[in-house]
Amino acid sequence: MFDKKGDKKNQDTDNESGLDEIKLTVMPEIFYGGKDPEIYHTQTPKEEIKKEVKPNEEVKNREQKKQEQKKSLPVVAKRQVNKKSFFTTKRLIIGGSILMLVAIALISWYYISQAFPAETTPTVLPTDSTTETPTIIETTTTTTTTTEDLVEVAPTTTPSLSAGLLSYPRVVLVDSVDLDADSLTDLEEELFDTDSGTWDTDTDGYYDGQEIVNLYSPKGSAPMVLVDSGLIREYINPTWQYRVYYPQGWESASVDARSDQVLFSAITGDYIEVVAVPKLAGESFQNWFVRNAKGQRYTDLSAFTNRFQVEGYKRQDSLVAYFESDSVVYVMLYQPGATGTIPFRHVMIMMFQSFRPTATTVELPEQVVLPGKESGVVTSTIEESVTTTEPEFEF
Repeated sequence: MFDKKGDKKNQDTDNESGLDEIKLTVMPEIFYGGKDPEIYHTQTPKEEIKKEVKPNEEVKNREQKKQEQKKSLPVVAKRQVNKKSFFTTKRLIIGGSILMLVAIALISWYYISQAFPAETTPTVLPTDSTTETPTIIETTTTTTTTTEDLVEVAPTTTPSLSAGLLSYPRVVLVDSVDLDADSLTDLEEELFDTDSGTWDTDTDGYYDGQEIVNLYSPKGSAPMVLVDSGLIREYINPTWQYRVYYPQGWESASVDARSDQVLFSAITGDYIEVVAVPKLAGESFQNWFVRNAKGQRYTDLSAFTNRFQVEGYKRQDSLVAYFESDSVVYVMLYQPGATGTIPFRHVMIMMFQSFRPTATTVELPEQVVLPGKESGVVTSTIEESVTTTEPEFEF
């Protein structure tokens, strides 16, 4: 009996000692009061976490393809670079070729334009006050009386009458061909309808050039004046009333409305202009010359008296002449064409020998008939008679 009680007591003792081994699950405090915290809804299930962490076969295959593409990339890139460089080189070659062709064309044009210069003036010019003439030399207003030599400059631009500018030809001493040496070039022979192979076309003892510059006819036996031959015309300026002879085959035209500048033009491009340039009251010709004739030398001029007893000045090469009045100076200028020679120098001489500032009663002296011409025999004294009766002019 005592044993049973003792066993029960031992059993109870064993139960009390086993309390320490039992694990109790206690509900967290956040669930008290029927609470349902959201933090537990956002947690990822363990299975999904494990699934994401674990790589599958598709991912592995994709990574492997990327690695293979990376290995082959340098070859492809190299091909693309080579292709781009090829096209770049091709463009450079084409562009360089085009530039070279343009440069060759420009150089060719330059040399062609230098070799074949265009004519500076037309045969007939319109009567417009704004029309320009071939060349220009700048002038400035001054009253100095110095006569020191000025450097002659070939004109390069167009004169403007409103500014009182004159265009001077450069000194040219070479005439074009004169086959028979009669002081008329072959082109002048065509102009006056004379024989370029005959020294004296009308066989009156006066050679052709001598008769032209003395204003006699080279086609009619003496006595015959040039104005009656039908070979020339007489121009009368409508404003200034000056008079001058010019060849029948040439054209005359006023450049401005007042006819201050008039051109007499040949078909070759050569022309002779007459310009009326104002003069100050009481101004001497020398002062006027210094003020207006820039690029010219006063010492190159020589005084002369023409066939109508009009006094003037001419340059030594007979390409420039001046006639003075009270209010203006008439300047006659020969402007050559592009040939480099002077085909009409004797026409220029004829024109300034015939110039008259106003109407005049002075007439040419009758042409002397040489001894022996009436019988058709030319004596040995003809040359001397020509010199004394019909003086030659310096060309």
